[in-house]
Amino acid sequence: MALLESILESDLADVANGEHPIDMLVIGSDSEGVTDTYGRFWRYQNLWAADASSWPSQGTVNSYPPITAVALRQAENLAEIMKTDGEFNQ
Repeated sequence: MALLESILESDLADVANGEHPIDMLVIGSDSEGVTDTYGRFWRYQNLWAADASSWPSQGTVNSYPPITAVALRQAENLAEIMKTDGEFNQ
C-alpha cells in the first residue's frame, strides 16, 4: 500500500490515473534515437516499445486506437522475426 501511495503522490500520478505517456523516446538511428521505427531499442536486445512513448505529440483526445495499431504492428513484426530467424536476438 505504501508503494501505491508514493506513486500516486509522485509525478507518475498522471500515468497511474490512466494517461498515456507520450514523447519519452526518440525514433532514429542508433546514434540519434532510442528506438528504430518498429520501437526496438538500439542498446538492448529483445526490448521493444509498443505504445505512444515515441510519438512527438498526441494527435487525438483518445489515443487508445492508434496505440493499439502500433502494438499490432509490433506484434506482426515480432512474428515475422520469429518465423524467419527463430529468435529475436539479431
